[in-house]
Amino acid sequence: MGAGTVLGQGDGFLKDLSVLYVEDDIDVLEEMKVFLKRRVGKLVTAMNGQEGLSEFINNKPDVVVSDVRMPVMDGLKMSAEIKKLSPGTPIVVTTASSDVDNLLFAIDIGIDKYVLKPVDPKNLEDALKRIAEGLFHRKEIEARNRYVQFILDLSPGFIVTTERDELEYINKAFLTFLGFSTLDDFKKADITIERFILKINDTPFSGADAGNFVRLLLTNRGAYHTACMKDPKDAKTPKVFLITCEAFPTLDRHILFFTDITGIEKERVELRQLADKLLEAKLYAEGIIETVHESLVVLDDGLRVVSANKTFYETFKAARHETEGRLIYELGNRQWDMPEFRRFLGAAYQGEGVLKDYVLSCNFPEIGARTMLLNAKRIMQPGARPRLTLLAIEDITERRTLEDDKTRLLAELQTSLDKVKLLGGLLPICASCKKIRDDKGYWQQVEIYIRERSEADFTHSICPDCVKNLYPGFHENGRET
Repeated sequence: MGAGTVLGQGDGFLKDLSVLYVEDDIDVLEEMKVFLKRRVGKLVTAMNGQEGLSEFINNKPDVVVSDVRMPVMDGLKMSAEIKKLSPGTPIVVTTASSDVDNLLFAIDIGIDKYVLKPVDPKNLEDALKRIAEGLFHRKEIEARNRYVQFILDLSPGFIVTTERDELEYINKAFLTFLGFSTLDDFKKADITIERFILKINDTPFSGADAGNFVRLLLTNRGAYHTACMKDPKDAKTPKVFLITCEAFPTLDRHILFFTDITGIEKERVELRQLADKLLEAKLYAEGIIETVHESLVVLDDGLRVVSANKTFYETFKAARHETEGRLIYELGNRQWDMPEFRRFLGAAYQGEGVLKDYVLSCNFPEIGARTMLLNAKRIMQPGARPRLTLLAIEDITERRTLEDDKTRLLAELQTSLDKVKLLGGLLPICASCKKIRDDKGYWQQVEIYIRERSEADFTHSICPDCVKNLYPGFHENGRET
């Protein structure tokens, strides 16, 4: 039938129709041949069921009109064979009203219409018009479906159509992925798409769920679904698809689109793993930072505080909500707003971004006069994100005081030593027996310390015992007897 026929024009439908007319009564056959030839596009005739079946196979007509009672092969047997070959071919049976048994058999084999004998040409024409119009619409739908399927087959993405929740069509790209050439091959293999599914929305999908896949998607049409599917060509590397569903309620049909997001999903998993590692590293770093005794502050490119550790807040008696997001110079009644501190940060933001051991003395309103050791380093961030600056602040006030005291004491000692050239009898060491009258050795240590650090020399007298032994006549008062 021609696709260009205008809807509603019954005669036009008939002109595009090819008809096989089977009748064993030669008079009736000739009469109907004259009538039908003027109305249908092509007419083929036969005088029994055997001839009719042969003509059907050779000519493939759109419609078959047949008598029931005929020699060689009756019309119902012929119709049954035709329905086996072409279930969709309409068949009109001409029969007498008394053929009840034949009518029941005709119903069983799928006869489409009945025309009572004697045949009224007008009734037959009306029946053929209704059949022709139905065939036209059916073929028009089939042509449109073929066109749609052609478009779907051009898509590199995977597409599935359903009718009444049952699988209707799989496009060529999807069939190729599944390992089939045609939809018929897929259906003959007696397998389902569910066989290839491993997970739906990250939930394992088992064989027990077979048949529920399409229903699951159609139940949540507005949602996005992901499906992890086995790749028949690479069992070790499954594919991940994003599935969307479009509904056509008036047709009771749906289209499912499968978008391959395997690469994206892999990146998503890697990013999630990276995020977990970064979080772990962040918590680890924060744990270290919180145990550091130095005050640590992170500044952005605008010199605003991004974060600070616990030591900073405790040392400078500051609160987190009063610190983060503010300029470093504004903190603590602008106690950091000093020319030397500005110069220090300016130097840190130049060159390689590293500045070490900068000493800053200041009278802080909250903690008083303190001496701080500053170290700063610029931190590179990935991508085009702004760089950060890590500022380490160590309170060295006590250490500087001790160092100053030590320096002062050493200077005073050196001055005293420079004035001493000879220290006579300082140490209680006998010049004769060399016995040290300092049993704990303190004086000997002093002698060594002074000799190493000055030009002083030492003289020693003899002990009382040696005086008696060496000079018996010498009294303790220093007189001779």
